Amino acid sequence: MALKEEEREIGGVRYRVTQLLVTPGKDLLFRLGQILGPVFARGLQGEAVDLENINVSGMIAEFFDRAKAEDFDKFCSVLAKQTQVSPGEGKWVPLAREWEFPFAGRYEHLLQWLKFALEVQFGGFSSGLASLLGGGGGPGAAFRFHSPNT
Repeated sequence: MALKEEEREIGGVRYRVTQLLVTPGKDLLFRLGQILGPVFARGLQGEAVDLENINVSGMIAEFFDRAKAEDFDKFCSVLAKQTQVSPGEGKWVPLAREWEFPFAGRYEHLLQWLKFALEVQFGGFSSGLASLLGGGGGPGAAFRFHSPNT
């Protein structure tokens, strides 16, 4: 079984993200659950949690409210190792090696890349969570971030 790979252009720069293997991925998944779990826990308290249209702005606010600087650094460094960036002409280089190039002065692009990398890594996160919360957890419940700008 091959690891999933996806490409996206962000701010005029092309990124290719490859899924993590389970060992490093589970550590990030656990920490993501700790940070964002309260968003989903509201579903256990009877509040509606629309897993198909999760508001990325709210999730980013929750992340920065609950996460530590070390968490942000870890997410960025681990996911940068799974990302390649294209300087053009069909060439690809590891993002971890070219970290400053695409994001210097463009922090919104950093957040958009992080969002994309998390989508590639944890696309099934909410469908499993929906099952735990008693929801359908079917294909329509896939973990998708939505925001007005994407």
